[in-house]
Amino acid sequence: MINKIKKVIVKIRNAIYILGQENAIYKEEIAISHVTHCIGANVGDNVLSYCTRAIFKYFIGIRKWNIITVERPVNSKIINKINKSGGAIIGGGGLFLPDTNHNTISGWIWSVNCQQISEINRPIIIFSVGYNYFRGQIPNQIFKDNITYLIRQSSFVGLRNYGSVNKIQEIVGPELAEKIVYQPCTTTLINKFIPKSPKSKGHNIVAVNIAFDRKGARFGENEIIILRQVAEAIKLIENRGYKIIFVAHYNLDLEFIHYLEDANVSFTIKNLSNRLPREAIDFYRGVGIVLGMRGHAQMIPFGLNCEIISLGTHDKLKWFLEDIDALDWYIELNEETESLKDRILETFIRVHEVEAELTQKRLVEKQDELWRITCGNMEIIKSILKRNGSFGS
Repeated sequence: MINKIKKVIVKIRNAIYILGQENAIYKEEIAISHVTHCIGANVGDNVLSYCTRAIFKYFIGIRKWNIITVERPVNSKIINKINKSGGAIIGGGGLFLPDTNHNTISGWIWSVNCQQISEINRPIIIFSVGYNYFRGQIPNQIFKDNITYLIRQSSFVGLRNYGSVNKIQEIVGPELAEKIVYQPCTTTLINKFIPKSPKSKGHNIVAVNIAFDRKGARFGENEIIILRQVAEAIKLIENRGYKIIFVAHYNLDLEFIHYLEDANVSFTIKNLSNRLPREAIDFYRGVGIVLGMRGHAQMIPFGLNCEIISLGTHDKLKWFLEDIDALDWYIELNEETESLKDRILETFIRVHEVEAELTQKRLVEKQDELWRITCGNMEIIKSILKRNGSFGS
């Protein structure tokens, strides 16, 4: 009964949140449609959705939105809603993924068919979207045909890492490859466009995130070995005088708690699943370093100048670090599993202790570089929306 009441409360809260994000009070302004994970169980998606609208407000002044939930079936009502708005922003996030909202219509999360795409008569902006296929997953022809048509019809195509750019360019071929550009995830730039709350002195606070969705794809046959090694590494870090916080972005992540307990780690829990964006942002502002497996358990802290060490089970983490010239902050969990805890500890000591000042310098410089890229892209998008009468004069 209590769980049912909690679910109802969350559902009501989410509905109120979406209404607030849409800002329909600005009746005189043209709304922009946003195809997105606005609010849900995975806090990384919640923060990203919020940051995407925030950056469009920062650069272009957009305040009024039509929120279109990316997992809802697409029908004529949704297409008409887009056509009555100033355009469609699709993203950000790892939307190019076959098994979240699995469908035989598009092959990716938004189940929009080519005919429906053709009926959209407003600018389509693909913004900071990622190719999120797991290792071993292969795109089918439905996905290839749909993505090729979508990109052909889009006015701007910005993908969130060069790994995604390369993968999608291979799929669409040379005719459309030049349309695809690099647009960093907006969460990597939070300090640039969201007002800062005071950053706590969190050098001694270590946050740990482990993802437990799709365990077979992440860990293979070495799941228990890998997770024990990670937990033992966290114990060694705790022994150096650090406070450990296990942070869950999604409720499934809480399964790792058992491994921490078995390793006798003293820790507290921060469950961000289903939470609003600002709570996650404020939490990471007070953390010194994050050892994370989820993409947004790395990109959000990075955007707040918090140090990161990526625990890799998915190519997107490696692609992100390649883009910021920081592969030395990456640890592949599926290699040399027996020495994993030593590799984690050695990387932690180097990044957070020996090279602490250099790490901060690298964070700031790379964030500045991603910001310059984003500024150029936003100027292009602004001109597209103005040219089509979607915004401004």
